[in-house]
Amino acid sequence: GIADMYAINTNATFKLLEWGRKNNIKKFIFTSTGNVYGNQDKLLNETDTCYPNSFYAVSKFAAEQYVQQYKAFFDVIILRLFGVYGEGQENMTIPNLIQRL
Repeated sequence: GIADMYAINTNATFKLLEWGRKNNIKKFIFTSTGNVYGNQDKLLNETDTCYPNSFYAVSKFAAEQYVQQYKAFFDVIILRLFGVYGEGQENMTIPNLIQRL
């Protein structure tokens, strides 16, 4: 549910960032989602404006904002992955294609 998305995507990311700061890590790699761009009918660039339009996308975008704030403490890398598929997914590209077939 929504509370789980926040707990995992946003709050847990913040806790990991704080742990990294306190333990002097050198680099933090965060896996976000292409969903932060919303529904756009064009090839996307990393510099394009984000329009997160779901609780999932908003939770990941919020976490990205936290990650950016930690640049003063260590290197940060944000990966925005598209089309990732895993067990139990619903209402996403791969499950929708499978259901249509």
